[in-house]
Amino acid sequence: FCNGTVYVANGGAANNAPSVNSVVMFDATGANAGNFTAAVSPFDIFPLNATEILVSGSGNNPDVTRHNVSGALVGAWNNGTINFAEQITQRTNGEFLIAGFTDGQIHRYNASGTDLGNLFAAPGARGVFELQNGDILWTSSTGVHIKNLTTAVDTIVLVTNGAQFANRLTIAPTCYANCDGSTSLPVLTANDFQCFLNAFAATDSYANCDASTTTPILTANDF
Repeated sequence: FCNGTVYVANGGAANNAPSVNSVVMFDATGANAGNFTAAVSPFDIFPLNATEILVSGSGNNPDVTRHNVSGALVGAWNNGTINFAEQITQRTNGEFLIAGFTDGQIHRYNASGTDLGNLFAAPGARGVFELQNGDILWTSSTGVHIKNLTTAVDTIVLVTNGAQFANRLTIAPTCYANCDGSTSLPVLTANDFQCFLNAFAATDSYANCDASTTTPILTANDF
């Protein structure tokens, strides 16, 4: 998702899809917004900056292509150092990481696509994502791994068949003070407490402020 557009890597021509080497675009409502030709068998699309995106692919010529947000090809971003590029992500230090499936490496690049060397070996890597503590989560056909870059210890945290891409999911709290959703000042008023009381009386899960999981879910602790 970038600049209000959802980009989907397309892997075939069935169901009226355009081709095996294309990216299909949708707007935020799900309406088809066209498509464009990209890397050979595209796998991931990731924002390079506010006006351009990167597309990785299983073909190696080039490994990653660079496009404007409308899909027009800007050029090859990287060519020749990855064997089967899958997920692209960006670290907090600005580096881009790409999972190399066939060569089994997590690759590092700067914003210009210059190869900064491999971060670590990751056999059959598919997904890659930097966690908030600086560790690297990566996936493969064996499951989900976490690599501690300080100790070099690699821990498999989920054994599964064919783990794919990873991303961060932010879950909104079930209970928040501005219960009535007001936007004018003061935002927090007695109306919010009444809203909470109504939710509590209706056994609405919203009122589960302490996020308890044992019965009864709603208790005095939620107040």
